[in-house]
Amino acid sequence: MTRKMLTVCILLLILLMGCSQEALYKPMHWKVGQWVLYDVNGKEVRYAIVGSSDSYFWLEKSSIQNGEHLIIKALTSPGSNEIKKFIVKRSNESPIEFAFDRFPFEDLLLEGDVEILSKEKFNLAEHELYAVHLKQKRADIWFSNKIPIGGILKYENGGKSIVLKDYGLKGAESEIAEAPKGSVYLNKL
Repeated sequence: MTRKMLTVCILLLILLMGCSQEALYKPMHWKVGQWVLYDVNGKEVRYAIVGSSDSYFWLEKSSIQNGEHLIIKALTSPGSNEIKKFIVKRSNESPIEFAFDRFPFEDLLLEGDVEILSKEKFNLAEHELYAVHLKQKRADIWFSNKIPIGGILKYENGGKSIVLKDYGLKGAESEIAEAPKGSVYLNKL
């Protein structure tokens, strides 16, 4: 798996990590079983908290990309840009684990000047939600503290659109049933 593919896969995970800008938005505490389902540019993507280890949580992303079922499971801490390790499983292949000493990312969300535009009401399935609408450079982001795993209700940036379809506070389980068949240690990417 190339460095570029790993980076692209992880970028969406980081987008949904808890926001560290607590003065603007206080995210919901992570708990095992929470899940969110998004429409990302017309494709369904599921994120779920499927386990924990010490103060870290297993955040899993599941989607169909180029006709393949892709699952990425990352061990991370809420509000942190650090990933301890992750597991990748594609379609019928065995999962592979990638481990690091430290895998830091720059904050991809809410860096630079952020303008609070409004507080807006949304109706989603059986949920009535209030969201803070923020503008950052070219991106519009709607956050709600009632939504788990980062609280993103909606995100628009040029041609990219992420819209919450549904969410739950319990019941999520990992889609990776088997143990990784291999492990790759990456000191630096």
